[in-house]
Amino acid sequence: MVLASASGWPEAVEKARYLLGLLAQSLDASNLRRRRLVDRVLADLDHLLDKSTHD
Repeated sequence: MVLASASGWPEAVEKARYLLGLLAQSLDASNLRRRRLVDRVLADLDHLLDKSTHD
């Protein structure tokens, strides 16, 4: 899944969410700044994906 090129925006978001999920799993509890950053990027991706499906 991750090795092939995305066929569109929704698939690109799915891949980014997967990779950010892996990153989030590797963060330790003391790294709140990075965890918040991952959470914000995931929220931004959700927002952009929702916006693109309503256009």
